[in-house]
Amino acid sequence: MKADKERIVLCFGEVIRMARLKKHLSQQDVGEMIGVSHVHIGHMERGKREPSITMALRLCEALEVNINDVIKSIIEELEEINKAPQP
Repeated sequence: MKADKERIVLCFGEVIRMARLKKHLSQQDVGEMIGVSHVHIGHMERGKREPSITMALRLCEALEVNINDVIKSIIEELEEINKAPQP
């Protein structure tokens, strides 16, 4: 599986965004839960900011998702991207 850093960060952001929306939380809500601004949450969700391991764990804890499930989702998404025909 070939994956570059940018794709991984984008996939992480999408997985976190989906988990946040599933819990009906705003970016502001999550930011307050983990002590960062809603802007920071938005940047991570859009792949504009790469979260540290600590931040990733804090996000998962706040959203009540298992980090292993998040990593599995990222791997599955990357595999789908890699299956797509390249132009």
